[in-house]
Amino acid sequence: MLTLAGCQKAAAPAEPQAEDVGAARFVVAVHQAVTASDVQRVDLTVDGPGQPELTVQLAPDNSVWTGLLSQLPAGAGRRFRAFAYDSNARLIYRGEALDVTITANQTVQVNILLQQVDPSPEFENAGPIITSLVVSRSSVEVGGFVDVRATAYDPNSGDVLTYAWTATAGTFGTPAALASRWTAPMTEGVRTLTLTVADQLGASTAVSFPILVEGTGVGEAEVFVRFNSWPQVVSLTGFPTQVVPGQSIGVSAQGQDNDDVAANLHYAWTASCAGTWTDEGTANARFTPSELPAQGTCDNCQLTVRVTDGRGGEGLGHLGVCVGAPVSANVAPSITSAFQTARTVGPGSTVRFNVRAMDPEGTALGFAWETTAGTLGTSAPISEGSEVTWTAPACVDAQATPVVHARVTDAEGLEAVQTFSLTWTGPACATALGFLTQPSDVLATNVITPAVRVVLLDSLGRTSLAPSGPVRLALGANPGAGTLSGTVEAAPSAGIATFADLSIDASGVGYTLVASVAGLPSLASQAFTIQPLAVRGASVDRFVTTGNAQLSRNTDLGATVVQALVEQGNGTFTTFNGAGAADGTFSIQGVPSGAYYLRLGKDYVVTNSRAPDLGRDGQGRPDAAPASASTTLSVDLQGLAPWQAGDDLEVFSAGTGLWAQGVPEYALTGAALGAGSQRWTQTLEYAGMRNASPVEAASGDTVTFHQLSLKSEATSGAPVAYTAATRAFSAPLAVAQGGTASFTGTLAVLAQDQVLNVDLRTQDFEALRTQVHPSAQPVDHALFVAAFPDGTRGSYASAPDLLTYFPVTGAANRAFSFSYGNPFPGFTQAGLAETSFTVPLLAPGATTALTVRPSVGQADALPSFHASALAPRLGPARSPTLAGQDAFGNVTGVGLTPRLAWTAPSVGTATHYRVRVYEVFVNAQGRTAQAAGGPVAQLYTAATSLRFPPGVLAAGKQYYAILEAASSGNADFQGHPFRSAWPEAHAMLVTGIFAP
Repeated sequence: MLTLAGCQKAAAPAEPQAEDVGAARFVVAVHQAVTASDVQRVDLTVDGPGQPELTVQLAPDNSVWTGLLSQLPAGAGRRFRAFAYDSNARLIYRGEALDVTITANQTVQVNILLQQVDPSPEFENAGPIITSLVVSRSSVEVGGFVDVRATAYDPNSGDVLTYAWTATAGTFGTPAALASRWTAPMTEGVRTLTLTVADQLGASTAVSFPILVEGTGVGEAEVFVRFNSWPQVVSLTGFPTQVVPGQSIGVSAQGQDNDDVAANLHYAWTASCAGTWTDEGTANARFTPSELPAQGTCDNCQLTVRVTDGRGGEGLGHLGVCVGAPVSANVAPSITSAFQTARTVGPGSTVRFNVRAMDPEGTALGFAWETTAGTLGTSAPISEGSEVTWTAPACVDAQATPVVHARVTDAEGLEAVQTFSLTWTGPACATALGFLTQPSDVLATNVITPAVRVVLLDSLGRTSLAPSGPVRLALGANPGAGTLSGTVEAAPSAGIATFADLSIDASGVGYTLVASVAGLPSLASQAFTIQPLAVRGASVDRFVTTGNAQLSRNTDLGATVVQALVEQGNGTFTTFNGAGAADGTFSIQGVPSGAYYLRLGKDYVVTNSRAPDLGRDGQGRPDAAPASASTTLSVDLQGLAPWQAGDDLEVFSAGTGLWAQGVPEYALTGAALGAGSQRWTQTLEYAGMRNASPVEAASGDTVTFHQLSLKSEATSGAPVAYTAATRAFSAPLAVAQGGTASFTGTLAVLAQDQVLNVDLRTQDFEALRTQVHPSAQPVDHALFVAAFPDGTRGSYASAPDLLTYFPVTGAANRAFSFSYGNPFPGFTQAGLAETSFTVPLLAPGATTALTVRPSVGQADALPSFHASALAPRLGPARSPTLAGQDAFGNVTGVGLTPRLAWTAPSVGTATHYRVRVYEVFVNAQGRTAQAAGGPVAQLYTAATSLRFPPGVLAAGKQYYAILEAASSGNADFQGHPFRSAWPEAHAMLVTGIFAP
């Protein structure tokens, strides 16, 4: 607002005037809310009778605009108008003074109050509205709690609401949130809870409700919901803004006069709906609506305040309020009773359930039944409730409990739930399958044994005893395009389905079976092999040569008898003839699964392998040809230790496996070694040595001669003699077929730094005498340390000796400490201990017995060989019978295919047995003689009995057998019966003479 003022001029000497004129002085001041920067220009216009319209522009002077108008014609009825403009030349204030009289020779003072051209915008706001209020309980025990939840909104979009829960007693967990929990005080009585909702402009509304706090028991809850408009809080507020007819609203307005903060403003209140006012002419008034407005929605009554300043200016404010019927708070239904006829249930059980409930608001309730297992019948209404019958299932998940829920819902959707728990005594449902017995490898068309078994498992991995549909098996992986035969569908018994007659007609590696049952995921078995009906094997010998090079040789089986003989239950055999090939392989068609006697020539191996390898291990090049009889070796060796009676010389070559002990015995020419000799010159019969193939220097072959000198040991008793390696000479050598090769050199001294400390229990070996044969007598003992080029194959070949000791029989057990040298530092040293026995066998009609020399012994790599007392590691088999008769005696009438049976050894554990059968006869001198050509058959088995196959024994002839128990580090007797590994042990038993 601008004020334009004029002042009376001070008296001055009169000056001559052309006519009667007066003057006016103007001052324009800026007050309060209007600044000089708001008003950029003030124009003043004067007109009236006798006064032409005249406009001047006042000049600003600091905070005022000033100007002096003179020479105004004197007279009455003058009108002065002032106009104020902003920087955009927009008229913002104007005012006028009417009927101003200009007195001649006087300066009149004119006051003009400028008013706003555009009035201030009207104030508009609507108060917030509480749309619902839910109270969990209308009464509560002392110290208990009540959950409250409300919803509210503001008709003015963008307004931010705040919430405040208060109570006459007790506390709220979250007093500033729409949902909160009120904890009752520890004293009884009615408490009032209030929710106040306000917007950021100060408009607010509230709703209050009572809660009964009592000692114990249960109660009801009432929810009051009132719809309300919110007050405007910047310059107009009201409370409450949500009322019912007859309920008053307190309103407060604050007006502000920008020209004069202390101005006395006038207030006038009006309402758009019917009602009465109290103090409606003041800033703080009360309005009481008398009836519901025609508009049914909230914000249906506008309260308007008119603020005037008494000088022509006014401002309006509006507050929308809600006049409507009260809304009650809604409380969830309350379940008043629950009943069930049983708590413990099993398959097929029926249980009747019912619930009764009430709604605090009295609305109709809905009832719904649910269950986690089993089936529910059709529910039936009962007084204030519902009833249903539940039928138990056949099974329940192992990790679940049957539960029945009753859900009670009121008209507003609030609900209460009653849960009935049940104790299950029935079986757990199957959730998965498992193979209790996996399918195993088997021959094509043969029944898979043991029987395949599929188990139904519950969710805890236990066998499920719940009723189930049949389990079905089908081929999964089918590498041989085979067909699954037998009973492929089986009903489970005690949770397990058994398939006892399955077979597949085509061979293949990697078959699988897939088990399935309705309602469960299928499951594949582990892979298995269907073997061909044919036995396909080989006889491949492995050899070690110079530098431990590994070579192999296939045995030519082209002319060898190849058969599979399957023993029948009646003591007969079914024979399947096969064929061998020059490459060492063989095949036999149609052999059923299980054990059979594999025959290759004179060897019979009881095995169940479908691909056996009957190869052996050896030393030397397999392709080396034997030396001819005319091949000789001339030696000239010096540097021997002075020769003693009992000394020995050995020769060895790893390239061909050449080996001989007592080499001087092979002399053809030259002087024999005498006592004290240190040079040896002789020509030797090369072809007479073992593995006497010509050595080849060009192939890297070397030959080693080493001397075993007689030494004495007396650590624990009287001196005993033994021999030990003391001197040696090695050199390359080439031997030509039919020629004489020369070998010349000087033996080097070997350090005696190898020690064998051994506790030799010769008496323990001799104690096995009667198990060897009742007539057996110990004849000698032997202890050796030998050097083997390959230490992984056991005693696979003849090896050079480093130490020899031959205890006398009958001597006491004794500890020894032997020392010796080692000319083969890269080889593996092994110890060998053996006791030999003599067994006399007298054939019927003979006058002189045949002497058989069985043995008991063992071998192992050092130091394991002598790590403990050197006692027998394996004893002979015991109690042998032949065709049911004592096999130690001479027996007749055993038949052509008798069974030889025995008991396992009492000492150690045999891994397999070898039975060698020899033919005997009575010669012309009445002596019991052994037929030439070695054993008529050799039979091998891992069992404790076998039956002689057809063709081993012949009618009219006599035989004896050596039954040898054996143990070996070779774990695959079935697949490789002739391979070995340390530790090794053997113990022989000799039968009496028998005849078919």
